[in-house]
Amino acid sequence: MSTSAVTPVEPAPSTTPGPVGLRRRSLPFREVFAQSLAGTGPSGSLAFGPALVFANAGHGTWVSYVLSLVSLLLVGWAFSTFGTRLASAGSMYTYAAEGLGPLIGVLVAWACVVAYAVIAMVVVAGSGQFFGQFFVVIGWDGAASTGAQVIFALLIGATALTLALRDVKVSMRAALTLEVISIVAITAVLVATLFKHGVADSAQFKFHGVTLHGIVLGMVLALTGYVGFESAASLGQEADNPRRAVPRAIRINVIACGIYFIIGSYVYILGFDKMGMDITQSAAPLNDLAKGAGVSWLRYVIDLGIAIGFIAVTVAALTAVSRILFNMSGEGLLPRSLSRVSSTHRTPSFALLLVGTGVTGAVVISEIAGLTPVDILGYYGSIATYGFIVAYLIVSLAAAGYLRRLGVLKPIHLVPSILGAAAMATVLYYSVHPVPDYPYNIFPYVFLGLLVPGMGAYLILRRRRPDVARAVGTLSEGLHPDSDHPVDAA
Repeated sequence: MSTSAVTPVEPAPSTTPGPVGLRRRSLPFREVFAQSLAGTGPSGSLAFGPALVFANAGHGTWVSYVLSLVSLLLVGWAFSTFGTRLASAGSMYTYAAEGLGPLIGVLVAWACVVAYAVIAMVVVAGSGQFFGQFFVVIGWDGAASTGAQVIFALLIGATALTLALRDVKVSMRAALTLEVISIVAITAVLVATLFKHGVADSAQFKFHGVTLHGIVLGMVLALTGYVGFESAASLGQEADNPRRAVPRAIRINVIACGIYFIIGSYVYILGFDKMGMDITQSAAPLNDLAKGAGVSWLRYVIDLGIAIGFIAVTVAALTAVSRILFNMSGEGLLPRSLSRVSSTHRTPSFALLLVGTGVTGAVVISEIAGLTPVDILGYYGSIATYGFIVAYLIVSLAAAGYLRRLGVLKPIHLVPSILGAAAMATVLYYSVHPVPDYPYNIFPYVFLGLLVPGMGAYLILRRRRPDVARAVGTLSEGLHPDSDHPVDAA
């Protein structure tokens, strides 16, 4: 069982792979928060989210978002539990290993690698979709063609990778700027809608046609809008104040995005109700909303803003997955080359290049094979969501296990741990039952299949090199409970 919470890994020389290769204690809170916000990508989530949730929850859409917020605040307790005691680039992977052992840690590691890599594919394609819509609006009809989308994917992937390879301060500031531009554009449409139609929508307060089952199903989709909020934990060892910065960034992001989604979804439905339109039949809900509010000219800003915002999400996803691969490599689970760090920018350059080119290549191949960006958003997004939900569920339980290991577990701690895990288990259950239509019915098996090679390799490693297998999750620093320093510096 790992003991890194009380005996941190000794710093290695700066020329060797390991956590010291990253630029430690260098990121102020702003950059840590930027990673969490960009990882969530609230602008992109709000672009399509309310329409998808409405298909199940109807006029109870805002309630689905409220329940999602409550659920993630419970899960957030687990991240605060770990974040105030541990700093690790492995984030959820390290947390799970510390609380529930190496085998579960490796399971979460591969679930996170799949989730972050696949969500990066989703947002590369999504960015291309919105860039295409923007160019179509200004007169280039060919921007929606497969050839144009392939070119967009190559340019977007290269841009995101270039930003991620830079000093993490630079990349996170760029990501925050890109996402804020997009949020401002969407907020302008929401405000214009309220000015045009007022704030009252009786159908949403009287719950016309709403069922409890529909709200729960809507909650499954609403939760997907938040995934990535936890990615701030991947910067734990690079934050200058990890004990405070990581939990605070996650907490503020979840609450802020939750409020934004609740209000935004309410205004969305209000606008479509007043226009007498079915939001589920809209190919571009935000553009239709802007038109109905009399600010159709904002569609230029909307499409371009969301396209840019998706680049920020790509940067955040690449940043998070590269840190996990970096930690796995440093612990001997993956080739040492994946812990190679740029001497200039102190980022895991080889891991970023591998994942960045793989993500971009996968999107290009998918589009050449005939998948549209919308197909990729739906299909690949479903696969990524399974990874995040499984990881959140396990980390919720691992927090209680970790406190038990430290000898400080109290009965009250079991409440958020069990409720957070139960919420994620409910979401997982309703995502596969009733069995969704093809091809969504095969995606749970695709996700599980993607975990098999990594788990199989670990089981073989555990037999051949048990010392390495036991080291899972140990590449971390225990934080002093009363300061912002590692315990060995207290």
